Amino acid sequence: MKNNNYSLYDIGWSILFYSICSNLMTLTNKISIKALYAPFFLTWIQFVFVIFFLLFVFFILNCHIIFKKNPLKNLTLSPNPSIKHVSLWSIVSVLFSSMLITSFYSLRYVNVSTVVVFNSIRIIFSAILERMIIGFDFDKNIIVCMIGILMGSFIYSVHDISFSMIGYGFCFCNMLIAIFEKIVQKYLMSTYQIPFSNIDMIFYNNLIGIFFILPFLFIFREHIRLQQRWKEIKTYEWIFILFSMIMGLLISYGGFHLQRRISATTFLIINNCNKCFLIFVTYLILKEQLNIFMVIGFLFSLLSSIGYGYYKLKLDQNKNNVNHYIRIILEEK
Repeated sequence: MKNNNYSLYDIGWSILFYSICSNLMTLTNKISIKALYAPFFLTWIQFVFVIFFLLFVFFILNCHIIFKKNPLKNLTLSPNPSIKHVSLWSIVSVLFSSMLITSFYSLRYVNVSTVVVFNSIRIIFSAILERMIIGFDFDKNIIVCMIGILMGSFIYSVHDISFSMIGYGFCFCNMLIAIFEKIVQKYLMSTYQIPFSNIDMIFYNNLIGIFFILPFLFIFREHIRLQQRWKEIKTYEWIFILFSMIMGLLISYGGFHLQRRISATTFLIINNCNKCFLIFVTYLILKEQLNIFMVIGFLFSLLSSIGYGYYKLKLDQNKNNVNHYIRIILEEK
């Protein structure tokens, strides 16, 4: 989709980068959480890794012995951020941390396919909130697609081999938190226009997340669990844990980078397309079990969610065209 400020080449590479990071992040998190059994600790070390990496990069780029000036101007923090802006963004940081934690717990109790189906249901809740907040109108095609998402999700859940009531509870909580996180984030970036760069958002997300997550490590006694499991973790599992930390950094930048270049609807379509590849890979690599009914339910939900994104895009385009013609008429008058 063309954007007035960015070339199709730029948008295309941004989509590809985000898609690769998104799929790899889910796969590495699935393996890492099975190895550690400590979701809060895994989240915490991912945050710490990102902060230390950014601080190291800032030091190198601003070291006049190596560089006369910063060759990468985008890799800098905004000078003297206001307490008000940091406080507002802390809401996103807390929601972001909570979203990661519930996601890890979801992956611990259910397979990746189940998480993907819940992500499809997220579209319906987002649409309802969108209607309540900005008065978005549904047309018949969108309503049919929403019904299709629900039907596909019902077929899948009834025949889910890995059914877990606890896992489904975490999936539902993750879905709600992710919706509110996206709404607050979009509001601050678009409507409020908070003066933060992509690097600012990544830095404060992870810095605030470190202090938010730390108490839960001890409340849920994960430090004791880690002492028991530390020697049992295999070498290849440590590699995946390290890789998940790297992916946490890359997907943070890739997500903010892509959001500035495409609409929310396009972002929705991209996430849905990623799910096809993700299910295929988890079936081959992680050997997650699927039966024919689960496949039918997943495909039904997936195609319906893609259809929702397509018809919503058309509705937005028609609305923009109408507003454009109204402006022309008013200017002529």
